Amino acid sequence: MYDKQLIVEELQWPQLEGLNNTPFTDRPLSLNFLMLRRKQLLQDQCFRKPQNPLYIEEADFSRFIVIEKLRFVFCFIPKVSCATWKRVLYAAENMGKATGFNPHKRILFKWLSDYTPSKRKEILDSYYKAMFVRHPFERLASAYRDKKKKKWFQRLIYPENEELWGKIKFSAFIRRELLTRNKTTLQTNQHRRSYEQICPCEVKFDFIGHFENLFEEAGRLLNIIGVYDYVKFPEYRPSKTQPYMQEYYSELTTSEISQLYEIFELDFKLYGYDRLPSPLENNTSDDFLYISVLSDIVCCCCRWPVGGIEYVGFLFSSRVLYYKLRVSVSNLLQEYR
Repeated sequence: MYDKQLIVEELQWPQLEGLNNTPFTDRPLSLNFLMLRRKQLLQDQCFRKPQNPLYIEEADFSRFIVIEKLRFVFCFIPKVSCATWKRVLYAAENMGKATGFNPHKRILFKWLSDYTPSKRKEILDSYYKAMFVRHPFERLASAYRDKKKKKWFQRLIYPENEELWGKIKFSAFIRRELLTRNKTTLQTNQHRRSYEQICPCEVKFDFIGHFENLFEEAGRLLNIIGVYDYVKFPEYRPSKTQPYMQEYYSELTTSEISQLYEIFELDFKLYGYDRLPSPLENNTSDDFLYISVLSDIVCCCCRWPVGGIEYVGFLFSSRVLYYKLRVSVSNLLQEYR
């Protein structure tokens, strides 16, 4: 199921750091291992939805940037640092040169949608493919914050009542644009369209980054495609939307949040995000993956010598304490012994 060498590298920490002075739980799981889990999750969940054998011809590839000389494809999702990514990728394609134009100008890049279906397939089969996602609910909040003062957006929400244009609440945006339609389509505005309709899961992505760990994972991706020497991702700045999540989602009823989740349920499942049980909850996207990853480490190592099992047991126990996961480590280890 997993590359054994990758598991070995994960377990062989330098000088067993943490056993003496450095807290054992301070070191996160390797990004390589998380990426493996994310790709597997995407493929597993994608397989459960109705398959589209004609997706090469029918899917919307208008947000897939193609950089031929790097043999690289990047699917950008609006409100997931897409403007920053366009600036970075322009520099990557032009030996570090910054764009002096609006990064959203399509003329700056080649797009997968401009190729013939046969060429698209060839590119998707042979190029390195990457994308970044963020929690679907936070992305909706970010879209609202970005657009709420724009006249076209105000007119969209209250087309017949100009007096309310300066008083648009998040709940009004969600109810009118999403809950009344109860779905998103290829015609839905890109800032609130489902991830699956922007970056179809039939594409076998090599790198699935998470906005919640943007700076580290962006740097890793730039290193992978060979441009890190002359292109750097801008210094990380905390999300401007996160502090407003409680305020925004408290405007919705529990049933409305449940309906909103159902609209984007596939996105949650494809990319490993947990539904927010309430506006007060502050979940992180990879927490449930840590249980799955570590369970698989124990399972994969159960055929190894007893010493290996004991070592994995300590790793698993420490990680559980760190993430406050309610799992009985001893029972799990006994089961796999």
